[in-house]
Amino acid sequence: MANTITEIGLYVSDIPSYPDIENVSYENFFKMHLVNEEFAFFNLLKKINILTNTNDIDPTYFLTYNVDVDIPWVVFSYKVYGTLNLWWLLCLVNNIQDATKNPALGTQIKAIKPEYVGTIVNQINIQLRV
Repeated sequence: MANTITEIGLYVSDIPSYPDIENVSYENFFKMHLVNEEFAFFNLLKKINILTNTNDIDPTYFLTYNVDVDIPWVVFSYKVYGTLNLWWLLCLVNNIQDATKNPALGTQIKAIKPEYVGTIVNQINIQLRV
């Protein structure tokens, strides 16, 4: 029997019975789907594009880090933002296509300053939910 995948049409924050997910989690930006009306999942193959070229944005909005240790994106996120859940923002800003690979040693990484992250997350939510 073939699996049937259907879009629920709701975001996880719209479903009261689901546990809360931190509002900056990547999963919050995508509608939920069901397999055979039983198993819920997020379609993480969709992606968010917020910048075409970070060089076009005023550099005062960014912090810059030099990668001097082998560190996963989630740990990098924790060091910059105090949460593991903003790894995706670091990858977007640095045009990283494969978040499973750690940043290369000697690489310079841009990070949006923490005080601007809430505004960016809110704008993404507004644009996706229109």
